[in-house]
Amino acid sequence: MCARARTSSSRSSVRGRGSRNTSWHSRRSVMKKNQKSIVIRGGTLLRGVNLEPVRGQALLIEGGRITKITAERSLGLRDDWMVIDAEGQTVLPGLIDAHLHWFGSRSPDPMMWVMEQKELNCVRAVADARRLLDYGFTTARDMGSRNGVAIKRAVDEGTILGPKTVPAHMGLSMTCGHGDVHNVPSDWLCGCSAMAFVVDGVDAVRKAVRQSVRDGADVVKIWTTGGTMSERDSLEDQHFSDEEIKTAVGEAHALRRKIASHAEGLLGALASIRAGVDSIEHGFDLNDECCDLMKQQGTFLVPTLALLDRVVNTPGVPEYAKIKARPMFQAHLNSFKLAVEMGVRIGAGCDAFSEPMTAFGPYNVRELELMEEAGLTSLQVLQAATSSNAQLLGLGAEIGSLDEGKAADVIIVRGDLSKSLADLTSHSNLTTIIQDGMIIPRLTPGLPA
Repeated sequence: MCARARTSSSRSSVRGRGSRNTSWHSRRSVMKKNQKSIVIRGGTLLRGVNLEPVRGQALLIEGGRITKITAERSLGLRDDWMVIDAEGQTVLPGLIDAHLHWFGSRSPDPMMWVMEQKELNCVRAVADARRLLDYGFTTARDMGSRNGVAIKRAVDEGTILGPKTVPAHMGLSMTCGHGDVHNVPSDWLCGCSAMAFVVDGVDAVRKAVRQSVRDGADVVKIWTTGGTMSERDSLEDQHFSDEEIKTAVGEAHALRRKIASHAEGLLGALASIRAGVDSIEHGFDLNDECCDLMKQQGTFLVPTLALLDRVVNTPGVPEYAKIKARPMFQAHLNSFKLAVEMGVRIGAGCDAFSEPMTAFGPYNVRELELMEEAGLTSLQVLQAATSSNAQLLGLGAEIGSLDEGKAADVIIVRGDLSKSLADLTSHSNLTTIIQDGMIIPRLTPGLPA
């Protein structure tokens, strides 16, 4: 395994399949303990895992948790409580993005992701994380990067502000797979790219899963098809053999981790679903058989609807990527609509990975807009980006809904989001961000994060 991939990682405890280590550094605990209790009243509350719109109720936050949701008139206010008047606004859980990469790159060219200075990339990723939090995303799943484990630890201990992160650390790519970097000499990579261990064979796959978890991965990622942003592979081909994919799935689940499959094409998606992965990422070309199996098994689809447009229309993206992406627009949309129609569980993630191509914050919100434009109601989209994503991440008991006992990750947005997401698209409408009971200071427009 590549030593570079392990320099900033740590061992992660195992606490049940799909869960993550939610122990907190003492500084974070002290910050939460010293935070004033907060009452939010007067708005439309999107309550529970189904985000049922309710009015006339107040939400009480104490010690970083939602401790009470009750009728406003029955909640006696105390002088030492902070009261937030949300009249004319929507109160909802903090948003979750289930597919991004903390690369910290400023280039749309995959070659640069491995050529750039690692320390610079990590500092940039810290700024990206802070900016994303300022858009109301209180949790994120990093689907493969050298920085994800470090970002997670720094947020958890209170060193930086950013979304609570569920990192995949380094995923698994076969040689000449999507996680490999085809136009860089192999000996420069020493077995890993900016997001993946490059491995072949059952034994190597098994060891890579174990190594990634050992180094801090809370979820496992495998690339089972080619991708638009990799030069010498095809979306149509299955990557890894059936046996290799089954080995990765079995090993991940044995280590109590969920496993996500990058599957832009049909063959890799079908092999992954049959092997028992927990989610299909992208799913540009799903068919009835895929969707039927996904529904039966409870497999999630994270569609990344915003991706192809940015690949085709961003200056500096390699021409081979644009050529691959252009024919997939309609197939991608049809695939998503088929999955929804057949009752597949839908998560929300945008595949943000590089500024300014996929600008952290606006691009993540754009993904939600596109899901609504594709036919979901605003509440269905918000459910995908909150309670459904929390279940996908294995954190449904902790985050993702406004319920008593859960972590107080709450955002307040002007307007009625139960009817339309239009008000969410204007950043100025996001008036309050609360993460673990702490009111997050807002960034100053025009200044660095």
